[in-house]
Amino acid sequence: MADERLEDLWKTADDEPQRLGADPFFGDLVMGKAAEGPAVQEFLEGAVEERLNPAGLEGEKFTGVRELAETRGKTAVALDSPSGTRVRFAGTLEALLSYANAPEPGMEGTVVTVRTSSGKTTFADNRLFVKWDNGEFMATLPQHLEAGKTSKKASMVRMSFSSLGDISGMFTSSESNDELVHRATKDLWSFKKEGDQYVLERLFDENGGPLKV
Repeated sequence: MADERLEDLWKTADDEPQRLGADPFFGDLVMGKAAEGPAVQEFLEGAVEERLNPAGLEGEKFTGVRELAETRGKTAVALDSPSGTRVRFAGTLEALLSYANAPEPGMEGTVVTVRTSSGKTTFADNRLFVKWDNGEFMATLPQHLEAGKTSKKASMVRMSFSSLGDISGMFTSSESNDELVHRATKDLWSFKKEGDQYVLERLFDENGGPLKV
C-alpha cells in the first residue's frame, strides 16, 4: 500500500508540475532519492554558489564554486609578504569554513607587523597577520588571500624614506634602537634600512591593536 502511494505521488509530480514547482529536485525528494540524486547535487551547488556570490558583489560576473576551487592556490599571497601588502579575502567555501568570524568575500585588508614573543613578524604558524579594512584583525592562511588593490591604507602601516631628515619631523626616538615613536599618535614603529631606503613599519600587538609608548 505504501509503495502504491509513493508511486501515485511520483506520477503526480510528473502530471502536475505546478504543485511541486516543476523542479526535478522535488520529484527525487518524493521518491526518497534526494540524498544521492543528481537533482539535489545541482540544487545544493546552486545554493552554495548563490551564498558565496551575493548580488552586487562582482556585478554581472558570476564565479561558481568550481571556478573558485580551480583558482585556489594560483592567487595565494606569499607567506613572507611584507607589511603594507594589500590583500583580499578569497571567500572560497574552504576559507569561509576555516574561521569563526571570516571576513566577507572580497573584503580587503593590509598585512601588518606584530610584536610576538618570537620577535617582530608579519606571520606566525603559517598565517599572515591581516588588518582588514573594516577594522577587524585576523591571522589568515595565505591560500585564502589574493592580491588586493593599491590603497593609501598601506602607508598607515609601512613607510619608506630616502633620508633620515625626512623622518625626524614625524618621529622621535624610543627606548629601543630599532623602534621610533610617531610624534602625533604615539604609536611605535619598527625602524630598519633596506638598500638605500629607511623603512618604518607600524607595530601591532597580537590582538591587532597598535602598540603605543
